[in-house]
Amino acid sequence: MNRFVMILLLLLALVGCAGEQNAFHVEGPVEEINEQSSQIYVDGFWLPVKNIEIYNVGDVISAEVESTAEGDQYVPGDIKVNKIKLNENPEK
Repeated sequence: MNRFVMILLLLLALVGCAGEQNAFHVEGPVEEINEQSSQIYVDGFWLPVKNIEIYNVGDVISAEVESTAEGDQYVPGDIKVNKIKLNENPEK
């Protein structure tokens, strides 16, 4: 019985680790726009976006971002934006 419980706990731990994603949130004003690569620069991160023409410098955004890079690191080519929201900018 104890062996079964230990194996079950080990399998649960392995399954839990296998589904781990490197997801994080980025929020802040758009500081720079690169139309050629279709990316916006927010809070120290270049984020790939669709419809680059709707963003302006100073717009405030919230984004849910996922990295497919190994470990806990930021690799611009391995960034995928899952959700992005253009927030109301109180200065406008």
